[in-house]
Amino acid sequence: MKKVIIFVFLISFFTVITVNNTCIPNPSVLGIKISFSTKAYWDGTQCADRVKGCCLHIELTMVPPGPGQIVGEISRSADGGLRFIASKKDGISPDTFTDLFRKGKFIVNGTGTFSRDLLSKLSLDANFIIPEGEYPYSVEGDKITIIFK
Repeated sequence: MKKVIIFVFLISFFTVITVNNTCIPNPSVLGIKISFSTKAYWDGTQCADRVKGCCLHIELTMVPPGPGQIVGEISRSADGGLRFIASKKDGISPDTFTDLFRKGKFIVNGTGTFSRDLLSKLSLDANFIIPEGEYPYSVEGDKITIIFK
């Protein structure tokens, strides 16, 4: 559940900092499928029939990110900053990559702020922000890593 909240937060955050005076509708980033059956049980792949009981199965699926959105994971970096890791193949569209990652830098168009609760969970200072600017990033295989200090 914690990762789901982080994914939703990141998509919202990066959408806000990348929009330039236009509003882009935010498509869902997670598809949620809930199966509930009476007189059933979970057999490992589906709700299967049986005389008594019930089956409740919740499945999350990733929906490709929309324009200006990046899906990834955040954590605290070793130097006390924020580490963001995303899949170049699944976490960002090619157009968004071209727009936001230029000349070895990740472009942030506006200050990024966080909830105190999230900062607390990441053990970051309550006043931690990401100032507008250009940030170095690295690509290792499919993973893009940005460190915000």
